Amino acid sequence: MLGGGKGMSDEHFGVDSRAKDFIHRASQAGGAGADERKYTVMAGAKLKELENHLVGNHGLGDGEYRRRKDLLHQLSRSLLSINKDSATADARPAQQAAGTATASLFNTKRVLGGGGGAETDRTRDLNNAELMLQQKDDMSEQDQVIQMLRSTIQRQRELGEQINEEIVGQNQLLDELDADTHQFSSRLNQAKKRVSKFT
Repeated sequence: MLGGGKGMSDEHFGVDSRAKDFIHRASQAGGAGADERKYTVMAGAKLKELENHLVGNHGLGDGEYRRRKDLLHQLSRSLLSINKDSATADARPAQQAAGTATASLFNTKRVLGGGGGAETDRTRDLNNAELMLQQKDDMSEQDQVIQMLRSTIQRQRELGEQINEEIVGQNQLLDELDADTHQFSSRLNQAKKRVSKFT
């Protein structure tokens, strides 16, 4: 829960900073194989950590809670966009969207655990019943985004396992080739010794 002291605030901002850094690194990888996969998986884990912090922070006002949740969705969609565009060389628009969302999500000028917070255009004119309905819709949408992140991480993990299997297989082939080369060299030396006896 983050509504309390400075230590939890620092921890929260630290997690946020790492999530932003990993999304930035993934976008800069621009489809560069293992590097991009590594950073997208790490970014997904940090976004999940941010989501857990937000759910457990009961000190936020409703307006601030919804604002941060909307911006967390933007971060998640930015990461998904990077994954979908991994075959292209330029993922900077997604990274810029992630940076903007991160800066707004945890603006240091706001007081954590403060009052109601600023309402958004989406919620300003809604009554209580409409707010509850929108909150349910938002939570459902958030669950879908999280599920997409989990599926993406699972695919990246499976791909990493496949790459590891290929590396193991290649190492075995190299070992076999090295053994064959050594055996051939030994036979060649023996043949040279036999020939030298007749010269």
